[in-house]
Amino acid sequence: AGGGFGGFGFGAAQPPSKELVRTIEGHPAAVLALAVSPDGSTIVTACFDGLLRLWNVAEGTVSKTMEGHNNSVNSVTYSLDGTTIVSGGRDLTVRLWTASDGTLSRTLKGHIDAVHSAVMSPDGTTVASGSGDKSVILWAVSDGSRVRTLTGHKHGVHGVVFSPDGASIATASMDNTVKIWKASDGTHLQTLE
Repeated sequence: AGGGFGGFGFGAAQPPSKELVRTIEGHPAAVLALAVSPDGSTIVTACFDGLLRLWNVAEGTVSKTMEGHNNSVNSVTYSLDGTTIVSGGRDLTVRLWTASDGTLSRTLKGHIDAVHSAVMSPDGTTVASGSGDKSVILWAVSDGSRVRTLTGHKHGVHGVVFSPDGASIATASMDNTVKIWKASDGTHLQTLE
């Protein structure tokens, strides 16, 4: 079995256990978000201090501290293929990082309030970011350009996800709604209230 989470293999079919596998310590500030690499060997944490940290799960050690945000980091995710880390922060930016070495590859600017959620499409071509400015921006990964902006929420957007096939985007807001959008052209398809 793979090395993720103490040899248990993250995502592998295992009987439920209440045993603590590992505690990862060493953050000087609150941890606001985390993501596990697809192979389960690495965890990236996003912190109130504006830093991201790559952790080797088997050893419980930091392999890289990633600097770039200048305020708290609210969101972090891996691309489906595990090559890219996407983060969003209170500094109004979305940042793309090379997962293998933690280097900053691109900064996306366009929100006018904190970014609360940022995710990459399953095919790796688009990033969607939700913000306190009530919008969701779709970005082209290839060049960092803004593809379109989805508007319609009455309060900040705190959750964004792509459907498994990448055809739709669901957004969750402080306005007590979830909206479903067509990813290819931004058409609003449905509101769940």
